[in-house]
This record gives sequence, C-alpha cells and structure tokens, in this order.
Amino acid sequence: MVPDADQAEDDRLRLLFASAFGRGRPADDCPAPDVLLDAVHAVDPPEARAAVIDHLAVCAVCAEAWRLATLRRDDPQAIDADLRDKLSLQVRRVCPRWLREQQEDLVQTAMVKLIRTTSDRAFDLGFLRRVAYSVVVDEIRRQRCRSETAMSPSLPDRIASSADLSPETVARGAEIGEELLAALETLSVDRRRAVTLYLQDHAVPDVASLLGCDRKRASNLVYRGLADLRDALRARGVVP
Repeated sequence: MVPDADQAEDDRLRLLFASAFGRGRPADDCPAPDVLLDAVHAVDPPEARAAVIDHLAVCAVCAEAWRLATLRRDDPQAIDADLRDKLSLQVRRVCPRWLREQQEDLVQTAMVKLIRTTSDRAFDLGFLRRVAYSVVVDEIRRQRCRSETAMSPSLPDRIASSADLSPETVARGAEIGEELLAALETLSVDRRRAVTLYLQDHAVPDVASLLGCDRKRASNLVYRGLADLRDALRARGVVP
C-alpha cells in the first residue's frame, strides 16, 4: 500500500502526468492501436509490453490511448442485438469527452471498417471492442497531427482523490506536465516503466503482471522509482 503521507503527493504526480496530455503529438514510432490494446491487457509477452511502456513515458498521445484502453468493462446485459448498437456502445466507452461530438462519425467509420474486413471471424464482443478502440485512437492521432486542439486529461477518471490539490497546482499543470515526462527519462529503465504504469493508475499487482515480475519486485520498483522521480522534480523546481 502507498503510505498515507505520500498519497496526496502521488495524486499530484498523476495530475502532472495527465496534464502532459494537453500538448502531446503522436510520434513517428507510435505503436498500432492493436499493439497498445494487447499490451494493456497483457496479451503479449512482457518484453513486448516493455517497449510499449517505454513509449508511454515520452508520448503523451499514446499515454492517453493507454488510459482509454483501461476503460474496457464487461457488461453483456447492456449490449443490444443490433450490430451497430453494439459497436456504438464500444465506441462510447472509449471515446474521450473532447471527441463526443464526433461519436456518430466514429461509429460510422468503425462500421465501414467492419464491412471492409476480410476476416472470417465472428463479430463477437471482443472484436467489436478492438475495432472501436482502433478507430478512436486513430482519430486522436489524426487530430493531434493536424492541429493544436488540446486533449482533455480526464482528471476525474485518472485521479482517485484530488481534494488536497491546490488551484495553483491545477492551473500550472499544463505548463509543467512536460517537466514530469522529462524527469521520468532520468529514472533507470525498470523503475521508469513501473512508475509510468503507476501514474496511469495501475496498482502494484497490475504493475507486476504487466512487467512480468513478482509483486515484491514491482513494489520496490514503484516506490523507489517514485522517490527518484520526486528528487528529479525537486531538482527542476517543479515540486517543493
């Protein structure tokens, strides 16, 4: 468990990490949406996930795409019989608030993608989720390449408790979020991966699963990495 004395500070670090989403642009080597989705849900081997996690620490757009992938929920009773309704529900579940006005267009794009698929597999729920996620992430990247429209950091979804965060911290978040990404790069590789996942709201057991290590090692990587990160941020004058 995170010591109570550090909880508010951890929430503040998550705020800064989320704030970096407002300025990021996709990189040339961004992983495909399917690769991101598989990494989030530990489908591929740990070494493959490690490369994706490394990318999250330097690419705010993919960090947001990772967050969206964690929003998947299993609710079979909420699925209607009609294919479009099923797909619309999956798009709605991963579509960020700032793209809600384009939700119907995204559903239409996803439908076209289904029609054009040459796969013989059934359009089961898992396949529809994958198509919806792919379409949403592609649109996020397209818009970020085309303009400077800010992405919402979706702070209520990312931070468990922000009651101790000052208005000044929130106001300055967009300015110093990139400082946190730079500070992350100073950490050792293993600690940077663990801390990146922790800042994405993954608990230590999830970090262990995603990194392919036991919980004790994951805990050490997270908490020692957080200590290193705070030191790096203090050196930059970002935190007291």
